[in-house]
Amino acid sequence: MLDHATVANLRALKLLGFADGLTEQMAQPDVLALSFEERLALLVDREMNARSDRKRTRLLQRAQLKYGNASIEDAQFDAIRKDTSQPSQPSLKRGDLFDIVLIQVKGGSARDPTRDDCLRLRKIAKHYRARAVVLFHWQKGVTASFSVLNRRTLVWQQAAGAAIFG
Repeated sequence: MLDHATVANLRALKLLGFADGLTEQMAQPDVLALSFEERLALLVDREMNARSDRKRTRLLQRAQLKYGNASIEDAQFDAIRKDTSQPSQPSLKRGDLFDIVLIQVKGGSARDPTRDDCLRLRKIAKHYRARAVVLFHWQKGVTASFSVLNRRTLVWQQAAGAAIFG
């Protein structure tokens, strides 16, 4: 009963993340093996993350963005770096050329790129002479992987980060 009163008091103090974390800890018997300091650190982290998430949500609502339904999971980035290999043309020096890689990020529950998305990415890659079009797929705390778009078949093929970025 004391725990429920504590959770209610935490909510009254607007420590929602702390209250949710304590509720979860009470439901997990293996948490009792942790020291007081470790449990407290977990609760403080939970509160900090909850506040950060609420602030981000509030700021995004106030921002009145042009694309209000866009999310970080649908972000697209360009990776550009100097190509330090010796160019084939004698008039160019080492470092004069650039490697360009287009990176499409898909995280959480974001949908996979559609065929139209792949066609658009292929056109962009051709325009900028990008070396690769990469899909970075992640799920928080679970997995992260890279896939490269086969520009002829428009099929994503698994690849290692080292193979893509050198």
